[in-house]
Amino acid sequence: MSNAIRLTVMLIIVVLIGVAFLGISRGVTGQEADKMPLIIAHRGASMDAPENTVASYKLAWERDADGAETDVHVTKDGKLVCIHDDTLERTGGDGGAVSDMNFDEVRKAEVGSFKDEKYRGEKVPTLTEVLQTVPQGKLFFVEIKKGKDAEKAVTLVKQDIAASGINPNQIVVISFDPAAVKFSKQQMPDIPAYLLLEFKQNDSTGQWSPTADEIISQLKAVNANGVDINTKYKVDKAFIDKIKSAGYSYNIWTINSPHIAKYYAEIGVDSITTDRPAFIRRALEGEPKQKPTTMDAIPLEPAR
Repeated sequence: MSNAIRLTVMLIIVVLIGVAFLGISRGVTGQEADKMPLIIAHRGASMDAPENTVASYKLAWERDADGAETDVHVTKDGKLVCIHDDTLERTGGDGGAVSDMNFDEVRKAEVGSFKDEKYRGEKVPTLTEVLQTVPQGKLFFVEIKKGKDAEKAVTLVKQDIAASGINPNQIVVISFDPAAVKFSKQQMPDIPAYLLLEFKQNDSTGQWSPTADEIISQLKAVNANGVDINTKYKVDKAFIDKIKSAGYSYNIWTINSPHIAKYYAEIGVDSITTDRPAFIRRALEGEPKQKPTTMDAIPLEPAR
């Protein structure tokens, strides 16, 4: 074999090894790698910053999240504020139900230091304030909580979108309340609305629900654009394809494990909601592994 042929063969081998290495190092491979799921920051970058605060959302944007998510409650005097719980007790230390308090009372609460002293002074923001942090081209998921104020909250969301100046195309409404999803589509037909669901196992039969057909039926009933569901039941690509073929998007929450994120990215989910947007993005894009930290042992499915 001549030196020229040997050199050519060696170059081909090097190229093939390089291609193989890239394929292995990437987090997501195959056809679905061409369409990576959107990374949605759950209550902002809430692993590291106090959830549902302006600081948390600003950190999410710094960490290149494709979108972020918040929960809204209606105050006694009709303001929409971003907080997950019904009360201020967990994040603010004390206080009654948000729905029984005027906005000025809610605003007095300090909701940063429960996470880290460096965030002391953070306040419960209004939805308008949070929407004003959203960069162009990013998405924002607004969760309408179940309850008597659900329809009122939808109406206020519509008003706050207009007041904030955000492009309505950047908004997605989500809710566990089918009536809220249906009302949202009536009030804001051009804004996507996803029905939040949970997989649950029957203690007697061991069967998991909902099935793909049941999900499709529920989405159709409320005119939803998609489903946003947990991963306690491990579905396969055929399950997701069936729902997407019916015209609905398939989104999952709340994923903090890189292994789970990679699995669902490869079978075609549209978005992954996570407390750790930068970490999950690195996992999906196959960047070099970081040294493991205690955060890697967090629960895979924290309560919404």
